[in-house]
Amino acid sequence: MKQEKEQKLVRRVFRYYCYIESDAFAQYLHEMSLKGWHLKEWKFWLEFEKGECQDIEYAVEVFPKGSEMDVKPGRDAEEYAEYCRAAGWELVDGRRRFCIFRKISEDATPIVTEEERFSNICRAEWRWWLIRLLTTGVVYATSAVGITWSDFVIMLFSNAILFVLLMLAVLPVYEILQCIGLTVWQVKARRKIRRGERPFYGKWRGRYVLYGIAVLMLAGLTFVWGSEGTAGSAVVLWIWIGIIMAVLAGFWFYRPSRRENWVLQTVAGVGIGIILCGGLASSLISGSMDREEMLSAAQKLPLVLTDYSRTDEEITFSSYDERSSILGT
Repeated sequence: MKQEKEQKLVRRVFRYYCYIESDAFAQYLHEMSLKGWHLKEWKFWLEFEKGECQDIEYAVEVFPKGSEMDVKPGRDAEEYAEYCRAAGWELVDGRRRFCIFRKISEDATPIVTEEERFSNICRAEWRWWLIRLLTTGVVYATSAVGITWSDFVIMLFSNAILFVLLMLAVLPVYEILQCIGLTVWQVKARRKIRRGERPFYGKWRGRYVLYGIAVLMLAGLTFVWGSEGTAGSAVVLWIWIGIIMAVLAGFWFYRPSRRENWVLQTVAGVGIGIILCGGLASSLISGSMDREEMLSAAQKLPLVLTDYSRTDEEITFSSYDERSSILGT
């Protein structure tokens, strides 16, 4: 028996779905079951276990009491699963506000009505959109803290910073277009329900635009920083991305409770912030020390005859930096 269990094949697939793609998610799981791959659990990726080819029907529902911080079904979701089991559906796994059910009874009844399902999906999608919008605002606010006019002028003569500013300007435009598209979709789906039709929550193409923006931003930053002779900064960027992804993957694998997830993410965020602030402070301190050393050296070096005479004038030191970008030099 142990050898048979070890010989079972496992397939891991990384896929991301929006709440308005619930039917597309369920359809994908159904197609996998027809090929003999049955969903086992949902961690960092969807994990399928090889078995017999079966025609298994799945239902992906949005749990209204769920949270974006849920990496596994909570207590409320488990109680909800007991109700769904009585209706002929077995809870397989869940994450965020998603709950994945497998049909276990031929006479299974719908878990929720079409109106309730539509309401749950719309609320979850709008809440997620609001979280993204607030996150974008926080990024803008934290980026603008402490920036003076002279700092802004310096930014205009750095291709790397100009590229970042361009990408940051694209994000709110994307969110506005996302809001318009979501509103249009909601109006059309509501009309179908009023006519007695069932809307299909299929694939949402808008999220691929966000993927493109992220890839373009990372590739552009790597290229621009490398071409400006700051390849080390590009390496540091990818190191930080790797650290953040490793931390998130750890959360998804460990699958803590909602409260534990809040605590762990807060601690991780504070820790990363301390490291960033420490690195910034050390760079500022080293820059200040370099300036003091250069001033001290300038005072000790007698370069002209007047340096040997007594004077009450104070020796000053000036530093100049030449920058260039697509806007000029």
